[in-house]
Amino acid sequence: MSRALGFLIQKVRPWRHEAASTVPGRYIPWLALVAAAGSVCVAWLHHAGLPPERGQATVGPAWDYVVCIDPGHPTATSSGRAVYNGVSELDVNWGVALKLGALLSKDKRIRVVWTRESRDQPMENSERAKVANEAHADLSVHLHCDVGPSRGFTVYFPDRQGTVAGKTGPAEEVLRASREAAHALRNGMARILRGVVKDRGIRTDCVTRVGHLNGSLTTSIFSEVPTVTVEMVFLSDRHDARFIKTRQGQERMARAIVNGVTAYLRSTSQTARRLADAASDL
Repeated sequence: MSRALGFLIQKVRPWRHEAASTVPGRYIPWLALVAAAGSVCVAWLHHAGLPPERGQATVGPAWDYVVCIDPGHPTATSSGRAVYNGVSELDVNWGVALKLGALLSKDKRIRVVWTRESRDQPMENSERAKVANEAHADLSVHLHCDVGPSRGFTVYFPDRQGTVAGKTGPAEEVLRASREAAHALRNGMARILRGVVKDRGIRTDCVTRVGHLNGSLTTSIFSEVPTVTVEMVFLSDRHDARFIKTRQGQERMARAIVNGVTAYLRSTSQTARRLADAASDL
């Protein structure tokens, strides 16, 4: 592929040295071939599940919803590279994120944006929130794995404002929507993961170490859109680790999250429709 593209570029290169109005007709077919090859490459990358440029869409322009996917590591405080039972959080977060994005993108109504372009790209937590804010996401999903004396998945959401680095947030409407999203995600995930991964339910940001110190998780504090954090498994548990380090396990986890995300998006559409109907009756 790369050799073919290089050949085409060599053929087209003389065009740079001539005025656009005097481009010989013999170059036009080569330009068309280069454009077609570029489209094929983009389509192949999307099919392979690779993320696009940060904040960019993976589907066409007619979107009803925007979902931001955040593979939650590396951060300023943790690389996520520590290995537990033969697997690291960095690899699991990235693997599930790719599968989650590919599944969501099958619905042409959903625009998927990513906080990071590559697995190892470092990023501050405030930056992750900024990507979702600028995309006006309907939901921002932060993917993590836990470590400790337990097992199963947990969905976290902010239930109060916190303060970090002089920033206080999130707003009350974000708190309300994040609670609704957390319930939808937990219910949707539980149906797909029943009997495989333990359901630890819903918890608030403030029960985490960072949330206890600051009131909420940093991404939540900076978030201007509904936000949830999914601790998919406990890597320190052999059963959880054995499940999540397989391709089939990651695919099932991604399907579970999609089930919850789409349930939440449907509920927001129904709410908007009820509000519109109520307004039309006034």
